Amino acid sequence: MERVLAEMFVAGAALAQGSLLLPHWPQTDGAMIAALAAPGYPMAALLWRSRGRLPRWIIHVFLQLATALVTLGVHFGHHGGGAAVTPILYVWVSLYAFYFFSRRTATVHIAVVAVTYAAVLAYEHDPAGPAQWLFVTGTVLVAGAIVGSLSSEVRALARVDPVTGLANRRAWDEALPRELARAGRGGINLCIAIFDLDSFKALNDARGHQEGDRVLAQVADRWNQGMRTSDLLTRFGGDEFAALLPGCGAGRAEDILTRFRRRTETVVGFSAGVAEWDGTETQAQLVDRADRALYQAKAAGGGCTVVSCLSKPA
Repeated sequence: MERVLAEMFVAGAALAQGSLLLPHWPQTDGAMIAALAAPGYPMAALLWRSRGRLPRWIIHVFLQLATALVTLGVHFGHHGGGAAVTPILYVWVSLYAFYFFSRRTATVHIAVVAVTYAAVLAYEHDPAGPAQWLFVTGTVLVAGAIVGSLSSEVRALARVDPVTGLANRRAWDEALPRELARAGRGGINLCIAIFDLDSFKALNDARGHQEGDRVLAQVADRWNQGMRTSDLLTRFGGDEFAALLPGCGAGRAEDILTRFRRRTETVVGFSAGVAEWDGTETQAQLVDRADRALYQAKAAGGGCTVVSCLSKPA
C-alpha cells in the first residue's frame, strides 16, 4: 500500500512540475503549482521507507492529503483551465481507495473528493461548475467502483483452487492467523486437520491425471457438504488438504474426519493428523504438530486419524 501511494505522489508531483516546463495556460499560477507539487517527493520518500510498517489510519491521512493537494491545484490553476484538467488526479485517489479499502471506506474518500471539489468550484463562481462537478465526480466514482469490483473478483479467484473449487493455500495462510487471534481473544477451542489421500499417486499412474483431478473434485465436494459455515476446507496442493475448525475440540474434529471418511470410503481413503491449539503456540508450531500427526497416521498404514492434542495452560 505504501509503495503504490508513494509512486502516486512522485508521479503527481513530476507531472505537475513537468507541465510547467511545456506550453501551458498563461493564467496558471505556476509558482503555486510548483510549490504544491514539491511536498509529493518527501511524502513519497516517507511512504517508501516505511516498508509496510505504517498503521492503516496514517495511509488514510496521506490519501486525504493527496485529495487536498489536488483540490488546491484546481484552485490555483482555475483560470488556466485547472478546474477541468487537474481533477483527473482525483481518479488516482478513487482507484487507490477502491483497490485497497472496503467499498464503504472508499466511498467516504470519494465523498471528501466530491465536497472539496464542489467547494472550490463554488468559491471560483464557475458558471459551468454544477455540470463539471457532476461529470468529474461521476467519473471518479464509476472508475473506482469498476476497479474495486474487478480487484475483488481477482482476489477471490486467487484464493480458490481451480481443480476442487476449495480455498487454496493462500486463503489458508490468511485465515489461520485471523482465527488464532479470534480464538485467543474469546478463549475458545480451535483445531486444524491436515490430511492426504492414500495411494493417490498409484491412482494417477494407473488412470491418468484427468481421472485423478476428477477424484479430487469429487471428494472435495463431498467433504465440503459436511462443513459448517465457520469452517474452512482447503487444498494445499497435490492430494493434501487441510481443515480449519474454529470452536472445535480435538474429539469433535476427529468426529468430523470420521464423517469425511464415510462420505468418500467408496472413492478413496485418506490419512489425517489433528492438532488442537494450546492457546500459546505459534501457527507454525500448530501446523507442525498436525503434520507430525499425519506422518504417524501414514506410518501406521494409512486410512486413520492421529490426534496430537496438548493441554491448555491453566
